[in-house]
Amino acid sequence: MLLAEIAQDVIKPLTRAEKLQLIADITKMLQEEEKAESELSPYFTPGQEVGRFGPINEPQIASQLQEMLTT
Repeated sequence: MLLAEIAQDVIKPLTRAEKLQLIADITKMLQEEEKAESELSPYFTPGQEVGRFGPINEPQIASQLQEMLTT
């Protein structure tokens, strides 16, 4: 769904109070996300590779695990 469609179909029909509540909820979510990122910043730097994970990298994960187990 495009942003214009969301604005037209979802946001426009809301009452003023509901729109203000939506803004407050989104603001709170963004602040919590920012706080979570800042809590991790001592451990990670932007752009730093944190290892391989996920089904796409299974062969690389297996070799990385093997290296960890043999050292």
